[in-house]
Amino acid sequence: MTFKMTHITGGLFLALGIAAILLVYLPTVESFHSVWTRDTSPYAHGFLLTVISLYILAKEWWQKRGILTIRPRFTAHLLILCLSLMWLVADQVYVQVVTQIVLILLIITYIYGLFGYRNSGSLTFPVFLLLTVVPVWSVFSEPLQYPTAYLVKILLDITGYTSFIDGIDIHIPEGVFEVSSACSGLNTQIASIVLSLLFAYSLDLRIKGIVLLVILGSLLAFTSNVIRIYIIVLAGHYSDMQHSLIEDHIWLGWVIFSILFFAYIMVISRFVPASEKDATASNQNQYTEVGNSNKLQRSLVVLTLILLASVGPAYSYYLNLNKDTLDHVEVIVPERVGDWDQAGVFSGNWKPVWRNADVEQTLRYDSVHYLGIDLYFAHYYYQMQGKEIISSQNLVYDKAWSALSRQPTTLKIDDNEFQLNEYILADKNGTERIVWQWYVLDGAILNNALDVKIKGLIAKMNGNNDASTYMISTSDYATQNQARSELKKFAVKLFKEYEMLR
Repeated sequence: MTFKMTHITGGLFLALGIAAILLVYLPTVESFHSVWTRDTSPYAHGFLLTVISLYILAKEWWQKRGILTIRPRFTAHLLILCLSLMWLVADQVYVQVVTQIVLILLIITYIYGLFGYRNSGSLTFPVFLLLTVVPVWSVFSEPLQYPTAYLVKILLDITGYTSFIDGIDIHIPEGVFEVSSACSGLNTQIASIVLSLLFAYSLDLRIKGIVLLVILGSLLAFTSNVIRIYIIVLAGHYSDMQHSLIEDHIWLGWVIFSILFFAYIMVISRFVPASEKDATASNQNQYTEVGNSNKLQRSLVVLTLILLASVGPAYSYYLNLNKDTLDHVEVIVPERVGDWDQAGVFSGNWKPVWRNADVEQTLRYDSVHYLGIDLYFAHYYYQMQGKEIISSQNLVYDKAWSALSRQPTTLKIDDNEFQLNEYILADKNGTERIVWQWYVLDGAILNNALDVKIKGLIAKMNGNNDASTYMISTSDYATQNQARSELKKFAVKLFKEYEMLR
């Protein structure tokens, strides 16, 4: 059944529904604000893009206000419920970027639930735009660094300059240029995607045309960054590394990108097919309004969509409301482990970081028979966003160290086998250190981040949100096998004597 709408009623349903969803998902909205206001954030344009998206949404609704009808769909109701539950899972395992993506998809699904697939396409486009300011694009920073360095090297070779590359480092006789993450061109890539989408919208292109413009815009942004770094290297070459561009070159990238993108728009505007530009406009008025104007029925459709969207946040609120009643596991600080006695805090330059842990200890254990062992552990009585056992900001080692290898290792205790993570680290002086690391959560020992997330979700549902990470390490060894042998002896005693499995 389809319900005919007045212009004002349709606009109110659209605006109030989106506002209600944003209010219900306020913590996720606040997380967007936090990301966009972060220093040197590549997503700082999020505020401007939000305003642009609202303008486009209002414009599209105004142009279609006479033909928009509420078309309730079972698939939309089911999808919005699934998305709400997906948000709940992501929220409970503290994956912020997924909660942000789901919020955008919820708004898109709400629009689809109101107006149906046929009429919602142009209305959802401005909401889709906001996916470009979700902090997921940073994963492309490293993949951009290596081809950028390689192509700059090719340009230098073609133009007769001596150079060679080592990973992301470009070497010339006068010095070395590192194509760091800040120089990867990620910012111009994001800008090119946003501008290409807006340009495609202005031309009323179909999906294939939109995809083509985005790909071309991305290649253009990549090219502009290669040219920028090439110019910087030449500036270093001719000034013996004294030119101001060596330190201050971000502006140059934007100048080159702006020039190339403007030329790109001019060329595309001349050759885009006229039928593409007019396709949407010529078909906008081909729909027929049917149905009745029962406001109660229309209101029930809107209310149902909002209530289904609220299921996830409501249950999350319930879980957080009861956080003070969750069980807490006693944190063990052993004075003695087998033949090892606690000898205070270890004082080396190895210092793991587990952000906002409730309990954090760095202990040294010495033995007259075995190597000295450093023990680090961090414990959370209750986890929340920004205070969780699994986070990209939690570090097994800091910048003073680099990882030579990382691999799982098996610890066998009686008839049980446990998987731990083994890191072989080296500092700038060449000192090696072996680290064994694992997680303890709800009576289980785990070494995989995904397993910890899943186990943590189940544990929280059962009233337990404690989690710990343990690391044992030594650097006083003659061979790696010797270190592994003694770490194993220490770990076996630690597990058995202090019942870490409970």
